[in-house]
Amino acid sequence: MDLEWRPNFYGGGESPTAMIQLCNGPYAVLFRTHKLWQRHPHLENRFVLPPELLAVLRHPNIVKVGVALRDDAKRLMIECPGSFITPIEDIHEMPLYHRTFPKSLLALTAIYLGVRIDKGKKVRLSNWATTKKLTERQIQYAATDAWASLAVYERMRELQALHHLY
Repeated sequence: MDLEWRPNFYGGGESPTAMIQLCNGPYAVLFRTHKLWQRHPHLENRFVLPPELLAVLRHPNIVKVGVALRDDAKRLMIECPGSFITPIEDIHEMPLYHRTFPKSLLALTAIYLGVRIDKGKKVRLSNWATTKKLTERQIQYAATDAWASLAVYERMRELQALHHLY
């Protein structure tokens, strides 16, 4: 799981989450949340997500995995009260993460999977909220982010089990 939002250098301060990326292995789903936002009925400048998406985020049997995912979950809770994401497995909290340098998702993917992913700066710094239709490059970037987090997590878990690291 990962989130994207408009970078701050576009002005206007902190912007709401523009996309939630989910991956279950072979498939990634991109929710362009800035198009799904509905104003919260009782809280100013807060939003609600569609109940179907909230059901996935809250489902106790669907583990949400990501790099710095606890920070993303807090961000979403502030923007969208009631959007508890549970259960969470944050790669930042894994023992192998603390033994790895550098710590970016790009580096973790190379170290643990032997795969070099291209996370071009131009795409990463896209204004995700204003693009009417995502480019193929944006779709690939967003889906790869969600996939890479899951794949790195699974590999770290395998290695921890092999070496009994807790």
